[in-house]
Amino acid sequence: MENIFYLVSRLPIGYSGREYILKQNIKIMQDNGYNVTLAYFDDGQIKENLIKQDPLLSKVELYPLKKVGALSFFYNLLFKRKLAIQECLFYSKKQSNRIQHKLLTDGFNILLVDMVRMAHLVEEIKFPIKLLEYDDLLSTRYKRMRDVQSDSFNLLGTYASKYPVFFSKIAVYLKDFLLMYEEKKIYKRENSLANKFNRFSFTSKLEANDFKKRINYSGKVYDNPPCLSTTEDHNYKDEKIDDFIFVGNLKSNHNLSCLKNLVRIFSNDAIKNVNINVYGDYDQRAEIICNGVNNITLCGRVVDLHGKLYQAKCLVAPFSFGTGIKIKIIEAMQCQTLVMTNSIGAEGIPMAAGIDYLLCENDDDFIRNILMINNGNYNDKKINDIIVSAYEIINKNYSDIVVSNNFIEFLRGPNE
Repeated sequence: MENIFYLVSRLPIGYSGREYILKQNIKIMQDNGYNVTLAYFDDGQIKENLIKQDPLLSKVELYPLKKVGALSFFYNLLFKRKLAIQECLFYSKKQSNRIQHKLLTDGFNILLVDMVRMAHLVEEIKFPIKLLEYDDLLSTRYKRMRDVQSDSFNLLGTYASKYPVFFSKIAVYLKDFLLMYEEKKIYKRENSLANKFNRFSFTSKLEANDFKKRINYSGKVYDNPPCLSTTEDHNYKDEKIDDFIFVGNLKSNHNLSCLKNLVRIFSNDAIKNVNINVYGDYDQRAEIICNGVNNITLCGRVVDLHGKLYQAKCLVAPFSFGTGIKIKIIEAMQCQTLVMTNSIGAEGIPMAAGIDYLLCENDDDFIRNILMINNGNYNDKKINDIIVSAYEIINKNYSDIVVSNNFIEFLRGPNE
């Protein structure tokens, strides 16, 4: 039985965003007989009873790392000049030494690292099999953020609360400069880290191929998309309660930008009487954006987000930026919920506009299609054909069997 040391930035208690993939990876490893040790930065906010109740985390060895303090963060900014800002938040020489000692003494076979921000802790450590999951091309995400200016964006994203308060306040006024700084730093780091690990992967096959070309890499760059169980049985048609829906963590910049687009679209006189429910965690920024818009309801976090997708007729997702596969898109397709999005939302998913989803590249497209669904027969042949075709794509490309086999090859190598 092989032992895997899995280095992640956060303990995956929930199923939102990257946590979905982390849990997916842990489950695949456990199902295939691997022993998993999960190393993560402990901020002291997760209660022990939540871990014991989790069916996956209760079966792994947890190896908490001490959170990087403010002094270490500013030291990294000043003296670790090759690192991006977010890497400075997660690097500690002391914790790096702890990890190295653990790797050398506990008989691990594989070192698996989640995302660029964690890689510097182990990039110089000599180890037989070192694997890195990039998730997405973060440099591309920052570039797209620069192209979409907004006062609502938080440069530090969902990790804003983990930065020193003083730096967080300064970052607000230096947003444009810091976005450009991070984009350039992370671009270089993405390239250089490819030489420090045996194999690496991206969530999207499109980004995996783009990165392979970017660095002129001769080997295989793996993709590790979200997988969805093909064994679930739901009575879809009887559960379509909501007409329009959007799901996502509204504390993240790309979802917050999407909410602003939804407000603009649903404020149009043509559809001001059409309602949409928005599910996901949010803060005051989302409340301000939706202030005075009566047909958009912020529903907050829900336990069964997947169930909400099953109950909706149509997912409306007008993204402004973001990279890689959007989990909410393929989840909706599996739930036989019609997807209405733009080219950014469809990015990385092998689906065709008008056949597998409704492509909307501007407000007029969204409004026209929303009216078509709201005023027409949801069960007409065109819509049913799109829903069925999208569901078949999920079964073909994102089934648990297909994704699991690909991830195991990533762990073991192509010739084993």
